[in-house]
Amino acid sequence: ATFHTLYKDDFYATFGSKKIASLLMKIVVARFKKADEVWTPSLWSKKRLQEYGYEGDIVVVPNGTDFTLPTDEEYREYQERGREIAGVDSTTPLLLYTGQINEKKNLHLILESLLLAHKKGINFKMVFVGDGADLIKFRLFVKTHHLDDKITFMGRIGDREVIKALMAAAILFPFPSQYDVSPLVLREAAAFSLPLLNTKDSATAFVTTDGVDGFITENSFDAYSKALIELIENPNLCKKVGEAARQNLYISWQDVISEVSERYANLIERRRK
Repeated sequence: ATFHTLYKDDFYATFGSKKIASLLMKIVVARFKKADEVWTPSLWSKKRLQEYGYEGDIVVVPNGTDFTLPTDEEYREYQERGREIAGVDSTTPLLLYTGQINEKKNLHLILESLLLAHKKGINFKMVFVGDGADLIKFRLFVKTHHLDDKITFMGRIGDREVIKALMAAAILFPFPSQYDVSPLVLREAAAFSLPLLNTKDSATAFVTTDGVDGFITENSFDAYSKALIELIENPNLCKKVGEAARQNLYISWQDVISEVSERYANLIERRRK
């Protein structure tokens, strides 16, 4: 069995009852107890499952990415195309977020921080890629605060080449989510030397070293806005940290599958015995 969902949070959000959420969690944990082996994609999610009441052994098998590391020439080509897609030149720092457009992703921190940056007269362009329950709400925020030329919501994009191009062109990936268990974007962004700006105690912060292969701030407007503005104005630091992210955080699915295949074989052998 694999654990990669914050069940308790989702149950509470759906039913609004801690009692119902706790009751359902007992059913979930009982299900995991029946498994021969329990896997989770990160140490952070392992800790969450233990907090839910699971006391058995847990194996950490990390997520990977289908993005291959681009050559220097490919990277430059992607970068050029990404700027064209975003409608910016090389003098405008590009920020990128890909994923669900949902309040639970803590995205208000990004929008409010960028509003402050705009008021300070700082040059930037932010692109959101994805769909979600709060897309209309966030678009209204942008329109209300006259940020249309600074922030763009591109909706869901199925073309992976477009995502790669935007990642190559961006200097920073703001990711304040406290909800995700082991987001794939961490590995995808690392393939294109794109560092994440995380919030403390999140799953992504758990595998990131602040100022080395990513950035971490407190989960507050004051801290996040300060860090975001400083990084927009320091693209060279973002580049340096992004290159370290590529070295430290990139994992291909091929490497993961090799481990998974071996673990499956061991499980089968244990069953035979």
